[in-house]
Amino acid sequence: AYSPKVENIPGTKVISGAEFADQLTEQAMALGADVELEAVTQVDKQADHFLVSTEEGSTYTGKTVILALGVKHRMLGLPGEEELIGHGLSFCAVCDGAFYKDKQVAVIGGGTAGPFAAHSAATNGAKTLLVEKTGMLGGTMTNSYVNYPGIFQFWHKHFITGPCWDVMLRLEKAGAAQMPANEYAPKRFSSQQIRLDPFLLAVELERLVRGSGAEILMHTMLSHAEETEGGVRLVFTGKEGMWGAFAKTVIDATGDANVTSMLGYATVRSE
Repeated sequence: AYSPKVENIPGTKVISGAEFADQLTEQAMALGADVELEAVTQVDKQADHFLVSTEEGSTYTGKTVILALGVKHRMLGLPGEEELIGHGLSFCAVCDGAFYKDKQVAVIGGGTAGPFAAHSAATNGAKTLLVEKTGMLGGTMTNSYVNYPGIFQFWHKHFITGPCWDVMLRLEKAGAAQMPANEYAPKRFSSQQIRLDPFLLAVELERLVRGSGAEILMHTMLSHAEETEGGVRLVFTGKEGMWGAFAKTVIDATGDANVTSMLGYATVRSE
């Protein structure tokens, strides 16, 4: 409902998230469903039914309860955050990449998130620059040998696809990835991790980014960032010295909120 422009719904060319939510509600009501906008606080199992209690003090009973909770974005609680959602503030570089077509995008940090953010921006038509302070992409997975890219499948189901999974498949084909058995209920989550060759991972990530048309700068660090009326002015330090660039949008993929802090925004460290 936050998105001002949704373009991936079959049969619908363009629609706002709010309008789409309204249409879903209207369709459900037309089919005979009652809609109550309340916050559920408790679900109790009775002898032959469920009892649902809400924050507003209402109670509902039913033979079956379907949990369709969705997900909630993790907010920082910063001033103006709610107003800027969908108007420059994004939660997903891959989901919102189309908004940056024909714009300049700088991705700072070439760890595991940065290359895919750069790939998404570039393939959606943005002039993209990926900046990495070391000599290879992949972050801790290639520079620190933390050989755990994440869990892609579980409970006999596959959860993550797209460019991330495509890279895993290419590494497997090259003999550089050991895929785990897709177990239903493993004793340890770590057993579902993919074991990778870190050096070939770095090569594959660079191939992915360059293949999308994005430019990569290695051995380069961000020294200064300043917001302007039209975007963000950036100053980098590399082997050749210091130089500047301008980007309409900056994606902070540093892992420690380096760009966010440099721009003067408050950060929150989770416990």
